[in-house]
Amino acid sequence: MRIRIPDDLVIDTSNSNSSGSDDSGIGPPLHTPSEQSSAKRTEFIQRQLPVIFENDAMAVFRKPAGLPCQGGTNIQYSVDSLLAELDKIRKTGAEAAHRLVHRLDRGTTGALVVAKTRLAAKTLTRAFHDRTVRKTYIAVLHGIPHPRQGTVSVPLVNAGTHVKPLLETAASISDLSDKTSPVAKPAITKYKVLKTGTFENKSVSVVEVDILTGRKHQIRVHCAKVLGCAVLGDRKYAAESSDSSGQKDMSALYLHLFKLQVPNVGTNGNTGSTSLNGSSVFVRAPFPDFWTPVFKALGITFSKRV
Repeated sequence: MRIRIPDDLVIDTSNSNSSGSDDSGIGPPLHTPSEQSSAKRTEFIQRQLPVIFENDAMAVFRKPAGLPCQGGTNIQYSVDSLLAELDKIRKTGAEAAHRLVHRLDRGTTGALVVAKTRLAAKTLTRAFHDRTVRKTYIAVLHGIPHPRQGTVSVPLVNAGTHVKPLLETAASISDLSDKTSPVAKPAITKYKVLKTGTFENKSVSVVEVDILTGRKHQIRVHCAKVLGCAVLGDRKYAAESSDSSGQKDMSALYLHLFKLQVPNVGTNGNTGSTSLNGSSVFVRAPFPDFWTPVFKALGITFSKRV
């Protein structure tokens, strides 16, 4: 079986600055001395977060691996801090500041939607909550899931730094809903194997994934702990025997939000009457260049046709 992915969906980042001193590997320090001009800071931010689609109410950025969506302890850069810096440079008012409406894990790449007005943020946040946004991920997994196509419906428990599947059929969600226990939440993941082969002497599969719920680490946990096929590069949930992907960057996962269909939002934050795809905006996010060796190893061809 062969799958086709357009040429322009694999990007060449050979000219990007990824050799700076920043531990995340996404470039040189943003807050440099005063000689750093606004133009150069803007260029740096735009290089880290290329725009896939943009209108006056929202933008879809191409999120790289290693860049968290939000800041925290020992995090130098994040999507929200970079966009806040961009708003500061452009002297954007509070009403027109960028706002996150969903998140991707630090190591996950692909399409990231950001609102550009307060009302648009409210509308888009509701759309993600109500599951009216369609998201299609592509993942490279250790091994081949069996069956090759199916639905995983296993509740997940957020146990602090890790998320665990509730595999015991006798336990119910209500059993874990008391004040002293973590709460298990329903989680549903649909998957389909697109291609299988060998990469770095290991059996791998390229899998299309759709999530019907949006739990923390949902795809990673369902793949690793339920299907027994961890996402390539996932040190957190992979078994020790499969904990090697050839990736030097510990925060890079072979998990990519490839296709996104989101309600088109007008200037006032309401669903617009015009759009790119009926009443929706449809985008495809280019794959990062570190995927190219996997695609080549599996014989995935590239074509201008989707």
